[in-house]
Amino acid sequence: MAVTFTIIVVFMITASILSARKSTAGASAVALDEIRIAASYIEKEESDLAAQHFLKALRYDSRQWGAWRGLGLCYADSGNYGAAVRMYSESLLLNPKCEECRREMSGFIRKARDVKKIKKNNTEVF
Repeated sequence: MAVTFTIIVVFMITASILSARKSTAGASAVALDEIRIAASYIEKEESDLAAQHFLKALRYDSRQWGAWRGLGLCYADSGNYGAAVRMYSESLLLNPKCEECRREMSGFIRKARDVKKIKKNNTEVF
């Protein structure tokens, strides 16, 4: 299951890079390189290192919707669904036609609500 998810994520990030090249005239080559590096860490299931490179990419060019999406995936992987939703929101502002992003973000919203309910229930027990 993790291998399938990893392959899908790498494919999505690669598609984001290709789309960014087409849609963002003057996009920073350095930002795209950082996204590629981040994708290689995602492939190795090292989301902490991937997140660092997505952040670097965004420092070079904050219009890279694929970097926002990738960073959201890293946050989701660590269980921080609220941050994942915020990153996906940024991604969708830049690429509103990304239906996959909408579906993924909806899943993260549901997970964030579930986590919130669990935390609430756990505090009521103690």
